[in-house]
Amino acid sequence: MDSPKGRRVGRKYRVAVNDDGASQWQYWQTPLTAEQFVRVAVDRVSTSDLLCWGVGNTLFWYNSQVAEYLDLGQTEFDSVNEWMVHTTLRNWRRAGLDPLAMVCERAHELGMHLYASLRMNDGHFAFPNPQPDANPDQPDFGISSPDQLWNHQRGAERSPLTPQFWRDHPQYRIGEDWPGSRFAADLFDYAHPEVRERWLAIVAEMVAQYNVDGIEMDFMRNPFFFKFSAVDAGRPLMTQFISCTRAILDEAGIRKGRHLGLAVRCPTALSGCDAVGLDVQAWVRNGLVDVLIPSPTRNNKFETDLRPLVEMAAETDCQVLAGVDTAMPNVTWEQTRALLAEDRIDAAQEDSAKSPERCLLEESRQKREAKRGVPEGMPLNLWRALAANAYYDGVDGTYLFNLWDQIVRHGRHLDCTILADARNAKALSRTDKLYSLDFDVAGIGSGHPSTHLSQAASLPAVLQEGEPLELPFKIADDLSQVPVQELGEVRLHLLLVHLTPVDELRLQMNGRPIDGLKRAPTLEPGAPTGPNTAFVDLVFDLRSHVPHVGQNLFTLTLAKKNRQVRPAVYLREFELSIRYHNPID
Repeated sequence: MDSPKGRRVGRKYRVAVNDDGASQWQYWQTPLTAEQFVRVAVDRVSTSDLLCWGVGNTLFWYNSQVAEYLDLGQTEFDSVNEWMVHTTLRNWRRAGLDPLAMVCERAHELGMHLYASLRMNDGHFAFPNPQPDANPDQPDFGISSPDQLWNHQRGAERSPLTPQFWRDHPQYRIGEDWPGSRFAADLFDYAHPEVRERWLAIVAEMVAQYNVDGIEMDFMRNPFFFKFSAVDAGRPLMTQFISCTRAILDEAGIRKGRHLGLAVRCPTALSGCDAVGLDVQAWVRNGLVDVLIPSPTRNNKFETDLRPLVEMAAETDCQVLAGVDTAMPNVTWEQTRALLAEDRIDAAQEDSAKSPERCLLEESRQKREAKRGVPEGMPLNLWRALAANAYYDGVDGTYLFNLWDQIVRHGRHLDCTILADARNAKALSRTDKLYSLDFDVAGIGSGHPSTHLSQAASLPAVLQEGEPLELPFKIADDLSQVPVQELGEVRLHLLLVHLTPVDELRLQMNGRPIDGLKRAPTLEPGAPTGPNTAFVDLVFDLRSHVPHVGQNLFTLTLAKKNRQVRPAVYLREFELSIRYHNPID
């Protein structure tokens, strides 16, 4: 079936935002008024074109007759947070207010499109059970977030997010864990028609009862849908499921007199999509999907190549938006440096210009960071670099996941500057950026394997004596066109572990030695090491020899190893910070 030209959404989405829907009542004190709700849910991100608003995880918070409602009438709760959530939802329901209807109305008032976002196999409820000797009613002082609605310490049987459908039908579960996962066994197996039919009924009711512009199906929360051995057999079943969803949307669109879109959040590589049973090539080729959102599982990844997905959609009406998350697997020193710079800019603003809400969020962040000793959140420079590289690969726009988490939990990006910066490649031109190689080790993530969903990370990388380590490194900035006096810094930062002054290390960029550009005397006799003596920072000033736009090749060679130190030398961080003296507005 060919993709019918001209029947699509008719609007190019340059910037989209996902909000998981729970943040408004999970992190704002009850009672929350309807006006406060739409302000924090919609108004704050009104410079985006598309808001994908989460209607639930495994239980749902809109007034459905089909999906299981989150509030089951409890009178006692295991946490303050749960009491807050249920109190807010009950107040609204008694007043005849529906959160999905409210966000639809406000989004349209502000000129945005609104997609109801569905998480197709969310695993927040399916964490391991507590230890047998644990008392569930006794406070666990070791839990970092005891008030989270989906407290991961309770296990599936006790979680407040466990649906009755799951309890009633254990035969519909995957039943076995995938390699590298912690909870795949408890998630729903789409091989069962009853699982697929449940979702189709939810979609049909939603598009019939609400003024949504489309549906987002998030296949990255969490990417398990079949038994590991049954993915090949399940792939056509999932395509049939997407085809049925498309038919429901088209039928509702005829009644409403407009096309209803279908957005799909999927892995960043075609091989990753195939590995979990998502034949996105067939979906796009057959005109089933309007918006494809290749995304990381949780932690952002620089080492992705989105060109195959872009080329696949080139002759269709499907838009490709690059998914960017807010999490990184390890907080690097360059990220901390960028966050501290952002703090200095924020501190320079007049307090009188800040709303009371903003002041509270910033104060909360400062208190947390004072306790932990490191800034929390994600630097704007890093988001810009991720978006710039995605545009270099040819995407139509960007999609920000968990922006609310940065605002409410971390008290950062309160002005949502990233939404303006990420609108197109031109807007990102000559803005400060922080590029990086990816870091990944076993056990980091949200309970799912990452290596089979996208390109493998380059770091950490062990250096073998005499063997060159090649590090491809993509940047979207064309620094050759920037006068040197406008370059504030082109700073290459390497963090190596177990490196000593006796070791001989050589670094080349695109075949040219750049050892002479090193600016940090960390290996000089008498240089301070700090408490982490095994960690050595090497900083290179590349303003006089800038990397080129696109793929660069850095080659790191340990020519001679200090044999008195047994541990192998390895590379832990590799980052490039670009800052401009005169950014283009």
